[in-house]
Amino acid sequence: MKIFVDVLGSVIEVMVLIYFFNRVIGQQRSSKTVKIIVNLLYIILFTATSTLALSSNVVPVVAFSAIIMYSIILYDAKIIKKTLYSLMIFVFGILSEIIVGATVCAINNISVESSQTNVYFYLQAMLISKLLLFFLFRIIGLFEFNNKIEVNIKSLIAVLVIPIASIVIIYYFAMIAYKTESVVSTAVLMIVTILTILSNIATFYLLERQIKLQKTEETLCNLEKQYKLQADYYTELKQNMVLSNKNTHDIKNFVIAISSYVDNKKYDMVKSKIEEFYEKIPNSNKVETGNDAVSALVQSKLKDINEEIPNNNISIIIPGKIKIDEIDLCILIGNAVDNAVEACKKIEETENRMLEIKIFPVNGQLSMLFTNSKNSMEKKPPGLFKTTKADSFMHGFGIENMRNICRKYDGNISFDISANRFILSILLPN
Repeated sequence: MKIFVDVLGSVIEVMVLIYFFNRVIGQQRSSKTVKIIVNLLYIILFTATSTLALSSNVVPVVAFSAIIMYSIILYDAKIIKKTLYSLMIFVFGILSEIIVGATVCAINNISVESSQTNVYFYLQAMLISKLLLFFLFRIIGLFEFNNKIEVNIKSLIAVLVIPIASIVIIYYFAMIAYKTESVVSTAVLMIVTILTILSNIATFYLLERQIKLQKTEETLCNLEKQYKLQADYYTELKQNMVLSNKNTHDIKNFVIAISSYVDNKKYDMVKSKIEEFYEKIPNSNKVETGNDAVSALVQSKLKDINEEIPNNNISIIIPGKIKIDEIDLCILIGNAVDNAVEACKKIEETENRMLEIKIFPVNGQLSMLFTNSKNSMEKKPPGLFKTTKADSFMHGFGIENMRNICRKYDGNISFDISANRFILSILLPN
């Protein structure tokens, strides 16, 4: 019967490993067949180490090595990163078993040896320790590095009630099993205990699905805003085309008139008409970056930039083919521009405001450099750690999301803050 408990514990252990490594690493390198084989081998090895745990001092070393090999074979990341995460799983696993084992023995007033010889107590301790470990990593998953979601405190408390209630139920079942001598009753209690654990797993799965749905809704909202900007951008292009055709017709008539004045030696009229025509020529603020989404974004901010920061220099060249998602790119650029403009507005003298944006490909990477003036009395530029704007497009994601996007593409983000200058530098592989 104990071997069944060990196998069940190994299966749950694999589920915890899969969940945790998918969260913190994500990139998998092996085929489906290899994954199945590795998981089966791990279950066999972990079951064997659990069986030998009472007679071998090398079991912890074997268990830790197995976790590291599991991450090396199935996941693509730096070896130091996988080693640290494997150590985290190993330490948390040991701590959860020690805490739960000691608690079960203390509450039931039994020795550790007795708890291991009594199958139901052994099952109880194993399930609760795995549930505790699983719950800890689920909490970590709610605040994972690449997908921070703001979880309502009431929802979090509601989620906490589920595993706590399950632990109480499992303990109550253990008391009944300890007093009963019926094999059938003990078997039924074991089945109900397993079903309780499975219901916890299902609940957390549904919670994760809900969080992913929330993230999808936010992404769709950002897409809608981006498409609105692009639609406005294309509308402006169409209007400029109509205006260009009209100007072509006007220029033709203008040339005919000027030619007539020259033939009649009316040079004063020539000068007057040229000055009059020059006044009618609109300033061109059309932005071409090589990427329609970025062009639309910058175009939407250009009017505010020109009005608030006359001393600006914007040079953006986006390659035709980029690995970076357009929405992620717009989040980076939009947030950086918003923060820079907001910092410049804090300077009262308009002539002291300065903004320089340089984005260009270099050595297979996309370099972004945002330089802006800032109030010398302000230690941190607005928006560097959190925004005060609630509705601005692509604003509100803050510096943490910019860091997360850079992490997502194995890029780099850095800041250089001086008395009156702020420089944001981003380098992304392309």
